[in-house]
Amino acid sequence: MAIVDEIRFLQNHLPGPTPGEYEITVEQKVGTKSAKIAEKNQFSTTRNFSVRGDRFMLKPADVQAVFPPAGSLGDHANVLPHILLTRSTLPWERGAGAEGIPWLALLLFHEGEAPAPTIVSLEKLPAVNVKFPSFTRERGQGKDDLVTVIDVPLQLLAEILPDQEELAILTHVREVTDYLITDQALAALKAEGMAEDVVEKLAGIKGQQFIGAEEFLAALKAALGEQTAGKCEDMIAKHCADHTELAVIIGNRLPKRQGMSTAHLVSLEGRYNANGFDKQGAGEKDLIRLVSLWSWSFACLDHQQSFSGLLTNLTRTPPSTLRLPDVRAAAANAYLAAGAVPLWHRLRQGGRTVSWYHGPLAPAENGLADNDPPSTPDLPVRTADELIRYNPATGMFDVSYAAAWELGRLLALQSKNFSVSLYNWKRAHAQHNRQSEERLIHASPLDGAANDAQKAAAIPAEVSDWFRRRSLLEGVPFNYLVPDERLLPLESIRFFWLDWLWVECLLDGAFSIGRVTFAEHWHDKDRKKNLAANPHRVVTGMILRSDVVAGWPGLLVDAFDVDKKLTLLRADRLSANVLLCLFGGEAATVEIHQRPEMLHFGLDEDAQTQTLHKKLRDDQADISPIPLRQATRVLKIWKLAEEIWKLAKETKPITSERFAWQMIENVEKVRFERKP
Repeated sequence: MAIVDEIRFLQNHLPGPTPGEYEITVEQKVGTKSAKIAEKNQFSTTRNFSVRGDRFMLKPADVQAVFPPAGSLGDHANVLPHILLTRSTLPWERGAGAEGIPWLALLLFHEGEAPAPTIVSLEKLPAVNVKFPSFTRERGQGKDDLVTVIDVPLQLLAEILPDQEELAILTHVREVTDYLITDQALAALKAEGMAEDVVEKLAGIKGQQFIGAEEFLAALKAALGEQTAGKCEDMIAKHCADHTELAVIIGNRLPKRQGMSTAHLVSLEGRYNANGFDKQGAGEKDLIRLVSLWSWSFACLDHQQSFSGLLTNLTRTPPSTLRLPDVRAAAANAYLAAGAVPLWHRLRQGGRTVSWYHGPLAPAENGLADNDPPSTPDLPVRTADELIRYNPATGMFDVSYAAAWELGRLLALQSKNFSVSLYNWKRAHAQHNRQSEERLIHASPLDGAANDAQKAAAIPAEVSDWFRRRSLLEGVPFNYLVPDERLLPLESIRFFWLDWLWVECLLDGAFSIGRVTFAEHWHDKDRKKNLAANPHRVVTGMILRSDVVAGWPGLLVDAFDVDKKLTLLRADRLSANVLLCLFGGEAATVEIHQRPEMLHFGLDEDAQTQTLHKKLRDDQADISPIPLRQATRVLKIWKLAEEIWKLAKETKPITSERFAWQMIENVEKVRFERKP
């Protein structure tokens, strides 16, 4: 099994016992084959138990994502909205009517017709002026529990509500593969004969959830080295693949053009019978009450607010790097070219001045301006003051590397487990050295093998892992990365080189824990395998600030140099709309695309006739026109499925996973070229 990104479509995921009250009886009979079992040797006991499940509300953790994104303004007029649920059995845990019919539906309301949600208690769900069936509260449900409802006119509901058959094919399951290293996986790898040192290195990234193959491969290469990771890839994938199932509920209505649309995930529990939806004798103008479990709104206004529109219209003012524009002072421009900004600096004596500071995300390699190359500091240092640079021509300080060193020290002290482990390891290593010296001084020719040096104290896994993660800027506050908001305006993308010297100063600050005497300082400097040495010499990256980060969770980013794909060392959302990516090597181009599970249902439109059609995936057959209900932009889902089966020459019955496969649109991809 290789480490790859893949997605599987499943018809459903039926649960075990559905929510409700159950009774279990256990009988025991004692006897022999030859003798009849006496009545007194028969025993039985009965117990009652409840199975609970979501019914009137969902937790935020139950929803993985929605599409179109909440609050988006993009061109979604030809897209059917959908919602992804983290519990794949949820749509089938209750029933709408016939067996196997999901109890959840996604209804889309256009601007001007969307009902206003209200909050009522369970006791007041059925009301005089609305139609809602009587129900029995389950164990744990109180009459004062609150629930969100919408009251929809029957005439409108009849136009947009799916039939029972449509509910079944509008709900399916998508299985995606992420990767997670657990204790069980490590034990299995060790049992299969994987080298102990490799297992120990894998333990350093235990417990981290890696989204997609690219991120996991990057972590393996960083932890094991590229050659070892390549050799062990198949074995590791077999035990660390984490298959996640997501339930997907699709709407049956297209959004309103040039207007707002609101989607409601509603409960249809027990609302269907043999004749269809139970109207409970309501007239066309009567209100039908539905429980709304989740809702969001979006607009179809501007193509520039879609996924590709947002990315292609990002601000990329040359040179597309994290630096401020030039000013009239040539001396200042030398610092601005290195990505530095002037910041207030409080001196030790209490005075204030303005000093230059630049973070690790540099406009040029190593963050050093060609016309002002400063001397490289001799690490390790004893204090941050040794890293402050003074320019007599301008009378200003550059505190960039001093700030990095001090930050590393503070981050180390912030983690008690790390700082204690690092200190104890240093002490154990020093004691080992002294013991080795004593044995050499008092050595005898008769000692033989006793003179062999004892094995030095192993570096704790949590210590090496901490340094590895800090070398990729994990845990570094955002204002140290981007010290001025003008460096990263709204809706912008910036490319950078990672200043390896800044990173080494950060790591040396952390490694200075326990460095008190001159001897300890010299020992840190002389250590061949210094943990403070940056393992990544050539790292480039991009930082993206855009609504596309918030609207499309789990974006995937690929980087390429001239002839090969680069290793993705890190990809993290630093905030709701900021994404940071680091690549091993010099990135010439970057591609941004969506995760496979974000595949959505979409239709094509003829620009001249403005008629909708759909080209199938298997044999490129084209369905035109799309069967629609009258003047509501609601698709006749079952009719559409029948036409798909006919054109695709499907021989099996209509199923939700095959219907989803034919209806999905490919994820969009946008490519950027990094320019100097």
